[in-house]
Amino acid sequence: MAQTDQFECGGCGAHLEFDPKSQNMKCEFCQSEKIIPVEHTVIVEHDFFSAP
Repeated sequence: MAQTDQFECGGCGAHLEFDPKSQNMKCEFCQSEKIIPVEHTVIVEHDFFSAP
């Protein structure tokens, strides 16, 4: 089974869940949110067959 990270709510101590609407971690009990920082980096795709 895959290992997952658990994030604790700073407001009430419950586990945070990902909220797809806000794109943040959100507590279902006290509704507090933890903002997930967005990185604006460019992903460069490399050709698999041209690798050394």
